[in-house]
Parts: sequence; C-alpha cells; structure tokens
Amino acid sequence: MELLDFLPAIITGLFIAPLGAYLKKRMDNLATNDDFDGALKQLKKSTKAVEQVKSQLNERFWVKQQIWETKRVAYEELIMCLNTSQKYLNELVIYLHEYTDCYVHISSVSHGLYETEEEEQNAKNYEAYIDGEQQKFREKFDSQDAVKSRDRLMNEMQESIRAFDSSFSVKSMYLSAHAEELSELLTQLKNQVFNTDLSQEDGENQADFYERVLGHYQHCQQLNTDLLSLTKKYAIQDLNL
Repeated sequence: MELLDFLPAIITGLFIAPLGAYLKKRMDNLATNDDFDGALKQLKKSTKAVEQVKSQLNERFWVKQQIWETKRVAYEELIMCLNTSQKYLNELVIYLHEYTDCYVHISSVSHGLYETEEEEQNAKNYEAYIDGEQQKFREKFDSQDAVKSRDRLMNEMQESIRAFDSSFSVKSMYLSAHAEELSELLTQLKNQVFNTDLSQEDGENQADFYERVLGHYQHCQQLNTDLLSLTKKYAIQDLNL
C-alpha cells in the first residue's frame, strides 16, 4: 500500500482533528463568555432590584421609627406633666389636712370660771398644746421658704400643663385612639384643680367648709393618680414595650 493511500488519514490526524478540537474549545469559550456576560447583566439587575427593595424597606422603617419616637415623646411629656401635678397635689393635701387638724378639729379653750384649780390647769395645758401644734404648723407651712415652695410647685404644674397642651394637639394624631380620652381627663383635672369655685357657702360652718375643700383636693389627687396609671398602661400597649 502506498503512502498516498494514508495521506487523508495523516492530514486528518495532524491538522483537521486538532483544528476541530481547537474550534470546539473556542466555541465553548465564546459560549461561556456569552453566558458570563448574561449572568453579569442579570446580577446587576438583581442587585439594583435588591438595593431598591432595601431602600424602600429602610424608608418605611425610618418612618415607623419616627412615628414611634413621636409617640414615646408624647407619652413621656404627659407622664412628666402628671408627675409634676402629683407633687403639687400631694403637698396641697398635706397642707390642708394638717391645717384642718390644727385649726378646725382642735377645740378652742373657753375661758371662764373653773370649779377647781385642776380643771383650770388642764385647760391651760390644753391651750398650750393647741398653741404648740399651731406653732409647729406655722413653722412647717407658713415660713417664707414653705410658701415659696408651694407657689413654685403650683406654677410648675400650670406651666407643665400649658406646655403639654401646646404640643399634644399635634402629637396626638400619631397616638392610639386613647389620646382623646387622656386629653379629656387632663382637661378635667386642670379644671378641677384651678377653675373650681371653693368659696364657703352661706350657712356652712368652718369645719364643714375645710372638710369639703380637703375632700375636693383629695379627689383631684386620686384623679391624677388614676390618670398617671392609665397613661403608663396605654404607653406600654401603644409602644409595644
């Protein structure tokens, strides 16, 4: 058999087969590059979409956080306002209670003829006791510092309520449905403390008058306590604490 008979096989083995393998590999590489470019483009699109979603979620979270913070501040301001009014009412009730004890409940001594020296001495001792109790009261409550302290607490309560009223009307729109209830109760408390006429009525004796005044402010004190507890309860619910 001559060499020419093997020439096609030799050419195929030496040139055609390697060229075919090279072309196949080249085509595979081109296909891979095309796939990579496509995947890269898809990744960019996906990344952009993810970033947009993240941006929207961050924006929504920021808005929710701002609303939550506004709620927190509103509840905090109301609680601080009620704590201030509680201090004033506590001091006022103590003052009225001790005043009533020292000047109303203690019977005055009637000066006159005594049947025995012992009876006269007992009357003098009781009078000295009354004077001593009233002196203690004056030292505790009628000193310049004590009067200034009560006036300061009253002014702080009034200013605290005014400041709260001016901001709560705006912040209340972010609160729960309880905001209107809390605002109405605070207005009721303010009117009870500062706008109620407690003048002595015709025919009302002094003891009954002071008992009525004391009872009124004890009621205000309890109203403030209840409102403070209710505010804390609603704050815990509304802020998910």
